[in-house]
Amino acid sequence: MPNLFRATALVAIINLLGLALNFLLNLFLASKFGVGNEMDCYLVATAVPSYIVTILAGSLSVTFIPAFVDKKDTKERWNLMGSILFLSVIVGASVTALIIIFSPQIINQQAPGLSAKLQNYSALLLNWYVIVLLFTVINEIFAGIFYSIGEFMVPALNKIISPIITTSIVFVMSSGANALIIVWANVAGVLVQTILLLYKFFSEGNRIQIGNKIFTREVRSVLKLMTPLLIGSIFYKSLPIFDKYFLSNMTLGSISVINYSQKLFLATAQILGAALSMQVFSHLALLASELKHDELNKLLNKLIRLALFVTIPVAGLCYFFSDEIIRLIYERGEFTSANTSDVVINFRIYMLALPAVILGTIISQGLYVMKDTWSPFYVGLVEILLYLALCYFLVGIVGIIALPIAYVIYFYFSVIVLGVILATKLKFIRWDELLAYIFVLITLILSELTLIHFIFGTYLFSSITTIIVLLFSVLIYFVVAYSLNNNEAKFIFNKVLSGTSKILASLQDRNR
Repeated sequence: MPNLFRATALVAIINLLGLALNFLLNLFLASKFGVGNEMDCYLVATAVPSYIVTILAGSLSVTFIPAFVDKKDTKERWNLMGSILFLSVIVGASVTALIIIFSPQIINQQAPGLSAKLQNYSALLLNWYVIVLLFTVINEIFAGIFYSIGEFMVPALNKIISPIITTSIVFVMSSGANALIIVWANVAGVLVQTILLLYKFFSEGNRIQIGNKIFTREVRSVLKLMTPLLIGSIFYKSLPIFDKYFLSNMTLGSISVINYSQKLFLATAQILGAALSMQVFSHLALLASELKHDELNKLLNKLIRLALFVTIPVAGLCYFFSDEIIRLIYERGEFTSANTSDVVINFRIYMLALPAVILGTIISQGLYVMKDTWSPFYVGLVEILLYLALCYFLVGIVGIIALPIAYVIYFYFSVIVLGVILATKLKFIRWDELLAYIFVLITLILSELTLIHFIFGTYLFSSITTIIVLLFSVLIYFVVAYSLNNNEAKFIFNKVLSGTSKILASLQDRNR
């Protein structure tokens, strides 16, 4: 666990840098384009490739890594990798070609509410952006190799390379920037990332090996595991596509409003979920492959309690300070105070889903390492039907906020059902203890928020004051939890203290 924590911490820091760079790009887009046509067209154009990348990359990661880890024979490992890479390139290239050919029809079906002129512009953007799809799929295979052999830093560093390239190009060309420039910058970023990842792979003496037979028993096993995951993902990863369909028929700029609130929410989720990425998944896969179910149960339990300890207060604080946060982050240039009000409403609702999103990652990883990909498939089918029904029913009643409301219900439904399924396979949690723990954490953060409201009322803080108050609120929450003998607070404190001690010792050694 200590080695895993150190690897997790390092990768989380790098992921944080990558997220920060992506967020800087998002801030520039908000300032440059605000809520309008250019941004709406960009978001419509990137939706389908991003959707397919999520399906293919996600399915590859959670099925390829356990299969690669299971192989003890070196030749079998690399033959498996070569076959999967070959098939991935064929599929990726075929999908890319089809999207380019049918781009006008795809845009028309996805956003029927846009004018013909805007649809044509979106189709042009789509034809360029789809290049990202092919190279991202390739990157996922090579990243999976490094994760599988315990080299977490290599793929993690790549997470900041693409954002650096993309953000640099956009800022250099900011005076004449439009959606097409942003798309070209994304393509350049992923190309550089691919080149560097391949260079690292081959420089370590690795070689791509493809056996005489592509569809070996091992490859068929991976594809068999992927099938329900792929089919299920087609449905339950399609939310952004359906969102664009509903929003294109609303007021101009609705697509942008939901995007800004979602981006901020997802950035928060990604930062918190950085510690639950592939380095944790590969360790879970190793424990499962060695049938160490007791250790697997303990680690899952630990991860769930840590996730709740962190996400519940973050969700509460972000909800309470949503006005200040949105103004601080977005309100400049073309992004007006009216835009802030629209984004705040949706952001608040999305933040309620934060604990469920992070818990969903942990529970899904638990199912995948147990090689159960059918349960997420069936639950995913029900989820997407539930989401669409809620959106269709609520849009006419509450308007744009129907989407975040449906999103919250969708995720809590998912995490509860999948959690129950995982509990039948692994005795990783006691439900009475979990509910009691959640109650304590909610009570703790609500008490703190009530005190803040009593002291400050509805006063809107300045930018600097908002940051200070938020950091101070997090500190108070942690200190109170620690004083109440919360195990997760003690765990974090001990790890931070241990890391600080090692840094100081290292500095002292250098001075000597």
